[in-house]
Amino acid sequence: MVKGGTIAEGQYTTKGTCPTVPRYYFMALLRLKDRSYSGIAFCFEHKSSHSGSVSSYAMTIDELEEFTGIDFFCNLNDRLENAVESTISKDVWGL
Repeated sequence: MVKGGTIAEGQYTTKGTCPTVPRYYFMALLRLKDRSYSGIAFCFEHKSSHSGSVSSYAMTIDELEEFTGIDFFCNLNDRLENAVESTISKDVWGL
């Protein structure tokens, strides 16, 4: 699991003397079950409330990588990384 907040230009705010506040928070998950890998990612805007279910914020890890500019799970072999990061199966994750 990888969790974080965005800090790229335009993706954060500064409030007076407060430190930088990320505009978005994200999470990328990788799971190995029964010798099979699956992955899913989420990205939420930092605000007081959200509409819709958690499922509506689900995306592929590739989509999150494009948004953040971060290469998650780069230690996987390329074939496995490409397969896992390009698809999601919401039912595998109970969504």
